[in-house]
Amino acid sequence: LFQKFPFVKKKIRVVTNQNTLKETIIPELKAWLPHEDLGRYETKNSSHPYEYEWKFDTGWTLTMLTYDQDITKHESATASIILMDEPPPHPIYTANISRLRLGGLCIILATPLKGSAWMYDDIVTNIDPESPTSYRFIDVESACKEHGVRGYLEHDQIVKMASQYPAEERKARLFGEFMELQGLVFKTFDRQTNVRPTRYYDPNDWITIFSYDTHPRVEDHMTWVSFNRQGLGI
Repeated sequence: LFQKFPFVKKKIRVVTNQNTLKETIIPELKAWLPHEDLGRYETKNSSHPYEYEWKFDTGWTLTMLTYDQDITKHESATASIILMDEPPPHPIYTANISRLRLGGLCIILATPLKGSAWMYDDIVTNIDPESPTSYRFIDVESACKEHGVRGYLEHDQIVKMASQYPAEERKARLFGEFMELQGLVFKTFDRQTNVRPTRYYDPNDWITIFSYDTHPRVEDHMTWVSFNRQGLGI
């Protein structure tokens, strides 16, 4: 890919959570790259609390953004490679896809936990043969020293981790399956609490209205109201 780079811009954008940038990605980059004092690259914060821009003597530029930044920060620039770590919010994803207007690649590396349902709908179940998207599920044993290829995790440690995962997260963390497809749609549903026995009233004498209001930023809300023939409500 890099020896015969087919795209116009030599620009890479990394997008993830701020803690991941500061605690994992940036330290790893500094461990991999030649020391900055050798003049092979220089970094700038540009008012960010981390090294936002990396310019290399090869002509490549690397910039880093986070999911909690305003979506306007993800607009405008043109890039050739977008690397996203963990499931991005859908508006952030679409804003970054637009950055590839001159051609490029977007790669998402993610454990599909809460917030990844749109990825299942848009990518996994997108069977349009003209679609440029593709996906692959990777299980944790692929990183096992004993059972994987070039693995780095001890098998005993994988077993210990797996035993501590909540049941509804286990398939996502171990096999890369989407958590939204596991267990209950409404995780706190309890039949004893949320189901009203019909013996309390005659359904022929009551009208029941139920509404469910979803929201992207606050908790969902549900409303349940019943009226009898005399107009009395509960």
